[in-house]
Amino acid sequence: MKPNANSTNYYAILDSDNYGILDSGATDIYLKESAPIRAINYNHVPIRVTIPNGKSMISSASATLPIPQLPKEALSGYIIPGLNKSLISVTKLCAAGCNVLFSDDKCIVTFNGNEVWQGKKHDKNGLWYVPLLPDTSPTNYILQREDRYFAGGIHQSTTMEETVKFLHQCLFSPTVDTLCKAIDNGQLIGFPHITSKLVRKYLPESTATAKGHLNRTRKGLRSTTKERIKSTREQSSDFNPTKEDIGEVQLFIGATIGEQKTGTVYTDQTGNFPVRSFQGNRCQFVAYDYRSNAILVRALKDQTDASLLAAFEDVYAYLTDRGFKPKLNVMDNQCSKTIQKFIESNKANIQLVNPDDHRVNAAERAIQTWKNHWIAGLGTLDPNCPLQLWCQFIEQGQDTLNMLRTSRVNPKLSAYAILDGQFDYDRTPLAPVGTKALVFLDPKKQTTWQSHAVDAWYVGPAKKHYRCYKFYIPETKGYRIANTAKFYPAHCKTPTIEPGDTIRLAAQDLIAAIKQNTKRIPISLHHKHTKALRKLANIFAETAGKTDHTLPRVEQPVPRVTNSPTTSTEPTAPSTIKQTRFVHQRVTRSNTPPPAMPTIHEENKQSLARAKRRERRAQPVEPPPVQKKKTVHEYQQT
Repeated sequence: MKPNANSTNYYAILDSDNYGILDSGATDIYLKESAPIRAINYNHVPIRVTIPNGKSMISSASATLPIPQLPKEALSGYIIPGLNKSLISVTKLCAAGCNVLFSDDKCIVTFNGNEVWQGKKHDKNGLWYVPLLPDTSPTNYILQREDRYFAGGIHQSTTMEETVKFLHQCLFSPTVDTLCKAIDNGQLIGFPHITSKLVRKYLPESTATAKGHLNRTRKGLRSTTKERIKSTREQSSDFNPTKEDIGEVQLFIGATIGEQKTGTVYTDQTGNFPVRSFQGNRCQFVAYDYRSNAILVRALKDQTDASLLAAFEDVYAYLTDRGFKPKLNVMDNQCSKTIQKFIESNKANIQLVNPDDHRVNAAERAIQTWKNHWIAGLGTLDPNCPLQLWCQFIEQGQDTLNMLRTSRVNPKLSAYAILDGQFDYDRTPLAPVGTKALVFLDPKKQTTWQSHAVDAWYVGPAKKHYRCYKFYIPETKGYRIANTAKFYPAHCKTPTIEPGDTIRLAAQDLIAAIKQNTKRIPISLHHKHTKALRKLANIFAETAGKTDHTLPRVEQPVPRVTNSPTTSTEPTAPSTIKQTRFVHQRVTRSNTPPPAMPTIHEENKQSLARAKRRERRAQPVEPPPVQKKKTVHEYQQT
């Protein structure tokens, strides 16, 4: 029988302290401080509870539910300061021998064949509420709220799923196994709040990862006529090689890993990229350093001697400055005299690979690894992002790839850490490349009615600046380094944190510090001191509990982890390339080559404009030539 809408018993707002929520995702019973509980024990062993948004809460005491019909194993729980709703674990009820039956409008808990507990389903938020008092009949009340989907005001707070997804796309969408191995090895300690357990739990299936790393199924894995062939460990040894004592530096440029010799360098070039960049680059130069296990990539305009020589000089200078000067360079048979002369001038030997023999040159395997990583990273581009910016994405792609690879010098360090030191995300923040953004415009540079931000595209980190990003500004066709921007990722959400979250976390840290210090003090405190410290902890807990927008559970019928895979794009697909604007350096009636695009800093843009105006004003203006008047005799002669 449906309750009458005018009935006070059914439609009165129920006191939330007397009711709890049946939660199938909770591992234990977590209670509010004001819930009707008994047998409170403050001398318990504190536990740390992780809530869906990734934050942690610490228990203040253990307690027991006052429901005698339930078995004793299902009555014990923990008091969590700051908890907005008491959570009753379905897992714990079933482990104690109870059966929980959910229907369309109610839930029933049975024990030994008898009904011992009954709850009611909220007709608006879809959650099941059960009474926490033995004399409260669940059929006399129905929860009513003004809001249909009560989210607790967490419209800007971040869930762990969103954070993990964002960081995964910042790292160019690597495979889960590769990412978890790098995390467990301590190669990504500079990234906040990311563990292999959280990655495996919250990271949904990524279509961008499959587009870059999906390979053909190997033969013989499920053979019915012969023994199963063991899976190759080529990829594992490529990302996580064994430690070796190498005296000299080995550099490979463009080949697969074969037998390695001490002090070797391998080089090669990739095929032309489908789109010419704004800077006129068409292909990529890949170098593999064997000792650090690092892959270095540079953009090339063409494969002429001048472009290749500039790439060789850059790579050699980069490795030499970091103590990895090459001694032997292994490369393809096509090597010009200019490149040979440069390598010999750096006191390095040259070894040319036989034609069509790709087993000796280790850069071929490096190219395959780089292309897989590169294609997966391009899969998260915004559909409207200009693909001509691809050469600006190389720096972040190279750095993130080397962060996932261990070094042969020290297997506990990544290839990036060996060359450039440990990466710090708080100092050099990242975002998915090709993300649409709004860059803040300084008020001194704004006109009267101009907007406060300009449209931009994120192209990479500003490693020489503190907490800054590098953007491409379509309006000026230039690059700008800024520290204040708003990102709009196309395939994930930007992690944010609310001020209330910060207050609650600080209060929880103070509570934990007070409780731990009172237990670690070797001398016995006076009763009034202990009481004062406990009162102080309760004040912090009450303050943290008043942040309504940081509820421990979002009361929406939304699953904790989204099972659907993430979205992605195909910027290098032939159909997409046909629609991409062709960029070249020739002046025609329908094409004007893009001008030189220097990097403009926020603080220097105004000074540069003023300097140009001063130069124009300083140039002397020549008066027009004075025409001499002709006489009558000269006029008659003409």
